[in-house]
Amino acid sequence: MAEVAIDIQSKLLRYTEENVEASFKLAGDLARARDMKDYFEIQNRHAQRQLQTYASQAQEIGKLMATAAQKAQPKT
Repeated sequence: MAEVAIDIQSKLLRYTEENVEASFKLAGDLARARDMKDYFEIQNRHAQRQLQTYASQAQEIGKLMATAAQKAQPKT
């Protein structure tokens, strides 16, 4: 059980780091936008990419949580 908890914790930390890096990249990309159209296109691409990333991350964490729940069940 502790092994699964450590795995979940390390994944959450990695996901947090990835999401923060994506936010900083967005800020840099937005700062280099040529005009408002470019600005909104950059923002839209980022939002779409992050929604896909969040969904993938949530799915992975859900699988890990299910594994943890199964391992926590008493053996019969």
